[in-house]
Amino acid sequence: MSIEQSTPEESKSTTSSKVENGTASTQDDNQTAQKNGMALTEEERKWAIELKDAMQSKKNVGHLTDFEIAQFALIASGDASAALKRIVAYQKWKTKLGIPEKVTLEDVENEIRTFNELQPGFVAAVQENSKGNDAWCLDTRNIVIARFKTKEQGNSLYRCNFYYFGAMTKDFDSIRKGCVFVCENEGRGWANFSLEMEKKSADLYQYVYPIDVVGVYLLNPTSVFKLMLSMTKPVLTQRIRKAMKIWTTTEYENEFGDADPVRRAARESGEDIFKTMLKNVLERYNLRMKHMQEFKL
Repeated sequence: MSIEQSTPEESKSTTSSKVENGTASTQDDNQTAQKNGMALTEEERKWAIELKDAMQSKKNVGHLTDFEIAQFALIASGDASAALKRIVAYQKWKTKLGIPEKVTLEDVENEIRTFNELQPGFVAAVQENSKGNDAWCLDTRNIVIARFKTKEQGNSLYRCNFYYFGAMTKDFDSIRKGCVFVCENEGRGWANFSLEMEKKSADLYQYVYPIDVVGVYLLNPTSVFKLMLSMTKPVLTQRIRKAMKIWTTTEYENEFGDADPVRRAARESGEDIFKTMLKNVLERYNLRMKHMQEFKL
C-alpha cells in the first residue's frame, strides 16, 4: 500500500489551516452563546467544573445536567459547599413533591392546568422588565386557601413554583441578573393567606431552588395584608426583606413599566388569559429544557 507523505511545507499549511478553522469555530460558538444568554466566564466555568467534581463523592445529590450544575454554581458564586447543600435540599424537595427526574413540557403544562382548575386566575406570566430581570407577575387575590382540601393539592402549588422558577432561569444571563416577584395585593384578605404555605414557598426560593430573587414588589397592600406581612417576615432572610418594596401600581410602572403586561395584553385583545399565560411559561421553560440538553461543561 502506497501512502503519500506530505512535505513539511504542506504539513505546516494544513496545521495552520486547522488552527485557524478551530479558532474561528470557537469564536463562532462564543458569539452564539453570548447571543443566547449562555456564555460563561472562565471563572464561572471553573466554578461549575469544581462543583461537578465535588458531586462525585457526595451522597444524595442525584443526577443533574451540566446546565443545572452551572446554575447552582452561579447562585453560590463558586462556593461549592453552599451549592452542594442546596443541591441536596433541591433533590429532597423534588422527591417529596413527586417531580420527575427528567421534567417534560407536558409535565409542566399538566401541573399548571391542574392548579388553574383549583385556583382560577392565580396562574401568572413571566415577563422581562425594563431592567432586564424576569418578573413573575402574581395576582395573590386569586388564591383562596380554603380550596386546598388535601396535602396533594397544596403540593401542586409548590410544583408550580418549581416550574415557574425554571421559566425564570432559562439561561445563564437570566440566572445572573436575578428575578423579581410582582404581587398584586389590592383587596387581599385572610381568606388568601396561609402562614404555613408562605413559609414553604419562601424556603423554596431562599434555600432550595437555585434562583436569585433581587426584588419583591408588593403592590397596593391593604391594612390586613400589612399585618400578614409582619407575620411572614420572620421566615424571610434579611436579604429578601431588604429586597421588599411596598408600592402602588403607578410607582412600580414608573420604575419598571407595565406591572402585568402579558395579562393586560390578553385582556385588551380579548384572548383567553389563561391560555396566554400558559403559552408564555411553556415557551420560556422550553428554552430552559433546550439548554439543559445541549450545554456541556
